[in-house]
Amino acid sequence: MNECFREFEQYKFNKRTRITTMDTILRNNDEFKESEIDVLLRGYIVLIYAFWEGNYKKLQDTFFEFFSQKKVSQVPEHIKKILVIDLSISRNEKKYTLLQLSSFTRIKEINDIIDNLLDLKLSECSKYSEIKGYFYEFSNNPNYDKLKKLLSKYSMFLDKIVNSLKLDNSLSNNFKQILEFIIDSRNAIAHGSETLGRHNGYKEYIQERFFDGQDKTVEEISGFLRDISFNIDVLFTSIVDEFKYMYMHEEEMVV
Repeated sequence: MNECFREFEQYKFNKRTRITTMDTILRNNDEFKESEIDVLLRGYIVLIYAFWEGNYKKLQDTFFEFFSQKKVSQVPEHIKKILVIDLSISRNEKKYTLLQLSSFTRIKEINDIIDNLLDLKLSECSKYSEIKGYFYEFSNNPNYDKLKKLLSKYSMFLDKIVNSLKLDNSLSNNFKQILEFIIDSRNAIAHGSETLGRHNGYKEYIQERFFDGQDKTVEEISGFLRDISFNIDVLFTSIVDEFKYMYMHEEEMVV
């Protein structure tokens, strides 16, 4: 059962290796021109965004894989209450009111379906291929609020996790603002709509936005970006730990 979580950790490690490579390149920047450094910073930002989005998507795969071998009765309540109803009534009945389903015979049939369904493993459901939608919060451009909505499906609270990490000094106090910067900058780079104002490139832009305009070395800017990737890593590790505590705690106690 833990294999899916090991795969997630390996995924994070592999992605961060690429970020470390970019950091190493920038720290050996003696021969780079300013325009070349800006190109590397843009690439660095895109890599960090890919790390964020990749973790967001892989996290959903991990959670779904975990529950695929669980009984439907063990699925998180926010998902189960919709899933069970949708799988227990016909497509036409989904638009009916309770009064329109008031036939005792039909209600008894639905109840029997629900009872049988709750005792099935998720992977044994006849509509297994369609079930993913209940567990996922699909997005091609996930942000903080999308992750928050995703976790709410599992009765997990992103703000609580983030605030706890901040109190432990494990996460930057302005994490949301930094993440917003990464997402907005990546989108601007990808769509050719950058608005850096009077700044000549991302080094100046980052100095102005996060260092009160203080002049910083390329190594310091690279360290700032590296720390963002570390923050993202810490956050997703904490989310998985919270998930394990909520849904694997009893299993571990039994062992």
